[in-house]
Amino acid sequence: MTTAYTVTDGVRIEEINDSTKVLILEVDSGSTTSTTTTLQASQTANRIVILPDDNDTLVGRKTTDTMTNKTIVSTTNTVRASELATTGAAVDVVSAAPPSTGQILKATSATTATWQVNTNTITNSITTATADSAVAPSGYTVINTMTITPVDGTYLVMFSTSADIDTQSSVFDIAIHNGGTITQHTERTVATGGGPTAGMDLVLHTQSIETTSESTIDVRVIRRSGAGTITFHERSLILVQVS
Repeated sequence: MTTAYTVTDGVRIEEINDSTKVLILEVDSGSTTSTTTTLQASQTANRIVILPDDNDTLVGRKTTDTMTNKTIVSTTNTVRASELATTGAAVDVVSAAPPSTGQILKATSATTATWQVNTNTITNSITTATADSAVAPSGYTVINTMTITPVDGTYLVMFSTSADIDTQSSVFDIAIHNGGTITQHTERTVATGGGPTAGMDLVLHTQSIETTSESTIDVRVIRRSGAGTITFHERSLILVQVS
């Protein structure tokens, strides 16, 4: 039980058995003249409001507050944040559009981040063909179906085929291209001497091709000299992503 008194600094409430235990309700001198604050309760059962044992300010539902030392653990809570904390400046994420499936939150600067495609996901690719493809190009031409457009990254590229050249004294070059540009040191030359060549096996590979802006990797062939046609049989282009 308690005893209440009106005193000069507000309402003084004492514990009935120990008058040294005191609660004082007071109006601060900084309050605006001719204003009133009302404490109102609309309880539907017996309630107890427990005040914290600290010098502090209570938080309202509509007030703007900076909260510290809070742990939110219930699964019924919804927490919406516009920034992510770091040891330095906060990172703004409120400007980021909602993500799509598989995207990750990626820093675009020291203070901003957006949802982007996860380019760190390892994506290997392969294309194969079994139907013959006969060509006699005077300029570098993509071998039928031997083209892949991977996500940006660095790849080990491998191409294998068997082929025939139908005319003597014909020379062909075959090379891997990235974004339409020949990849250095991948060019291989095949040629016939005094007669046609049948059952040729050919393998090309390069240790590292880096793609940007989702450029296309393909295998191309050119006839350097002679009048022959080269026919590609079963063939495959394999991309193994390394980073």
